[in-house]
Amino acid sequence: KGGDLTAAKKHLAKADQKAAETQNNLGVIALLEGNYDAAEKYFNAAKAAGLATQADANLKELKRKKLLKLFQNILIILVNVLYFLLNHLVVLVKIYLVVKL
Repeated sequence: KGGDLTAAKKHLAKADQKAAETQNNLGVIALLEGNYDAAEKYFNAAKAAGLATQADANLKELKRKKLLKLFQNILIILVNVLYFLLNHLVVLVKIYLVVKL
């Protein structure tokens, strides 16, 4: 955290791209950037290359972040639905008051 991702990318570009640690670190950068598909690809490659423990931990974190993003999206949808319903309720109340009077 707080690191320079640009510098990390430049450093990793010089590293052995097939090395498990490189794949894992590229996955961490992708995860920090919110590129979950790339992160998953890198973590799975790191796992296949022999870095199973760290890659599995990172895949678990990736899953947590994906779920958090899903819940955030669901909350946004629910807020929008509630706003829509409240606006229509106000309209219905106004119509009711006009008709009743």
